[in-house]
Amino acid sequence: MSTRHLPPSYASTRDAWHRLAEHAISPARYAATGKIGLQPSPGGFATPAFGDAGRVIAVEGDHLVISEQLDGARGAGSALQSGVAVKRTAITTVADAARFVGVVAGAPINVYTPNTPLEPDAPLTIDVDAAELIAMWYDLTAKALRAFAGSIAADQPTDAQLWPEHFDLALSADRVNYGGSPGDDHIDVPYLYVGPFDGPPQRDAFWNQPFGAAIGFDEIASIDDAFAFFRRGRQLSHEGR
Repeated sequence: MSTRHLPPSYASTRDAWHRLAEHAISPARYAATGKIGLQPSPGGFATPAFGDAGRVIAVEGDHLVISEQLDGARGAGSALQSGVAVKRTAITTVADAARFVGVVAGAPINVYTPNTPLEPDAPLTIDVDAAELIAMWYDLTAKALRAFAGSIAADQPTDAQLWPEHFDLALSADRVNYGGSPGDDHIDVPYLYVGPFDGPPQRDAFWNQPFGAAIGFDEIASIDDAFAFFRRGRQLSHEGR
């Protein structure tokens, strides 16, 4: 898997977004709902709407955005757009992000073990071009997973969620995980994966990882390519039982 098509700032941007997800954005949802899952959104990722005002906290490129359904009221620093109050701020540090969304910085460690360090005052460096690549990868993965889930209803697929601790978008179906990641410490490029709960049935050209199978972004040109990879993984994982 090659990094030749990624900007030099890709890894630092991914790390900054991951820190925000683990230590500010997901904790804000958890504090209000007891749930940690996130989802792709235009230009980045966000919480699902929660609370009476349908609050959504989003990361869009190098900004944080909070939107709420309001009855004509404007809060300080917000703009009213079609009945939605929107507040934006530039991303600087995890501490500033946590204050903006109304929580204390830090992952709810009783729920998940974070994979990024809690360094509240460390500057977060985000390159908007690198951020756009991550957002596009999440969007492609989401669309492929949606189509794939619709084709395997008998497997009872879960809803796809973006998990803060691994920063991957994934669903489970019939004891197999299917998902996409923007990269991590083990595979440093965006990739799709298939991970049987019981591990890969064998090691071969498809089952090329200890957890199952992975394919890099440079081999995925379309949603159809991603769908085909998931479908092949399902077929082979079922044959291996």
